[in-house]
Amino acid sequence: MLRKFAIDACLVVRGVRSAYLVDAVYPPEPARVFSGLLGALRKKCKSFENVVFWSHIPSMQSFLVNVHLVEQKLSDFEVGAFIQLDGSCAILTAAPPGLAEVLKETYAVSSASPDKASFSLPNHLSQEILVPLAAVLIDYPVGYVPSSSQGMGFLGGETLDVYELLLKASQAPNLTSGDHILLKFSCPRALTDGHPELAPDNMMEKLRIKFMPRLANVGMQLSAVHTVETFNRVAL
Repeated sequence: MLRKFAIDACLVVRGVRSAYLVDAVYPPEPARVFSGLLGALRKKCKSFENVVFWSHIPSMQSFLVNVHLVEQKLSDFEVGAFIQLDGSCAILTAAPPGLAEVLKETYAVSSASPDKASFSLPNHLSQEILVPLAAVLIDYPVGYVPSSSQGMGFLGGETLDVYELLLKASQAPNLTSGDHILLKFSCPRALTDGHPELAPDNMMEKLRIKFMPRLANVGMQLSAVHTVETFNRVAL
């Protein structure tokens, strides 16, 4: 798990990914621990000055964030569709209310304090904002928007297009002990009928266009895998 965390942290630093949802490690005092870690890394490598730690204490959700790449999202989320999970799986015509404000405010606080490494997302944020916010930060081309009336199990029995972006070190194939998962996400297959931009061929091409330039000087090879799957539930 620590190896996975180290690789994903480096991908954020090198600008391959905008952010990493920290799920491999979660210490008892994450803000203090990651603030100390990033502070030490900044002393050894200036590239880490572009990386900060964002955390939402009530949900225990946290991210390592490349502030330069997040800045580019302030005017364009780069998410092809926000999908409302209220039983209809309808595509929203705009980003969820409040999402842009949270992203802009947290970025503004982070950029105004360049010597500080750890920042808190507002405590009052609900899953209706946190889930699509994670999609924006992590570079998902689709983002789910849960309903407050639902539990945490979604899309049970729904046929899904599932996508994985995999990385392998081109110069040292065994460096990551096999393929490293850069992204894994899903999209309800039924939506592709009325939204051709969500069709697998178009989605795979969007992923390549986004990530191939970021990998140009990193020495890693990218492969994309698409499968069709159905689950009893999907955890967000």
